[in-house]
Amino acid sequence: MICSSRKLPVEAAAEKRRILLARGLFRHLAGRVPDAARGRRLEARLNDAWLCLQLARVADDPALALAQRQAWASLLGEVLDAAEPCGSPKGERAGRTAARPAALDRVA
Repeated sequence: MICSSRKLPVEAAAEKRRILLARGLFRHLAGRVPDAARGRRLEARLNDAWLCLQLARVADDPALALAQRQAWASLLGEVLDAAEPCGSPKGERAGRTAARPAALDRVA
């Protein structure tokens, strides 16, 4: 289904929004790493791992998708360990740790 002659199909537009949301979250997490150069490297690796996971899902290979998800999750753990905590008392009261935004659950 085409929205208009100048827009992408609805499905492609939704996928593009999802990709941009994920990249924005990765940029935010990497920005909290004290060493800026290391943060940029981690952001690039996280983007690559996430895109590999998406390609594995499209390929419909459950074993490859599981392996890519584990690689992405371990890299995400590395980024979260390197990032400084936000220190938001509101987030702590809500039962979330400062290192894991709730929106990450939507992009994985």
